[in-house]
Amino acid sequence: MEQIIPVNRGNIDEAIKLLNSVFPKDIARYNNPEIGLRCSLDPEKYSEYYDHFKLLKTTPFVLIKDNKLIGTTGLYHLKTDPDDTVWLGWLCINPEFRGKGLGRKLIEWTMNKAREEGYRILKLYTSNDPDLDVSHILYAKLGFKTVGGRAGEGETLIYKQVKL
Repeated sequence: MEQIIPVNRGNIDEAIKLLNSVFPKDIARYNNPEIGLRCSLDPEKYSEYYDHFKLLKTTPFVLIKDNKLIGTTGLYHLKTDPDDTVWLGWLCINPEFRGKGLGRKLIEWTMNKAREEGYRILKLYTSNDPDLDVSHILYAKLGFKTVGGRAGEGETLIYKQVKL
């Protein structure tokens, strides 16, 4: 049985470990998974981080299956975005569990969560890393359209969005 629950002090270390294993290039970046998740539990402690990225709110979640953390997702809202816009972040599935429709399920759940919270636009950023080609296909199937891009740290960042 699967369930999606908020990141909390009991599961945060496991979530960070999963994200670091799936996105090893991000570990050395200022917006690395550890800070990205920990700031959601202690916004006051990470006020400089919130200010730097113009964050208003971050809400990460984990996917649990048979008592094992196998995926992550989340929503974050920026001060610079319209009130009806939110970002999908921290999306990953443990490689051992890929190909079973769990990534799609996690994105659809996140889209529904954003709708429930009153958002009408869901954005995300990804990159041109060939390891993410399958993700790009899934995003397209779920209605995400490319709306921009820019050079990143050794890669091209690609911005996508979908109307909810």
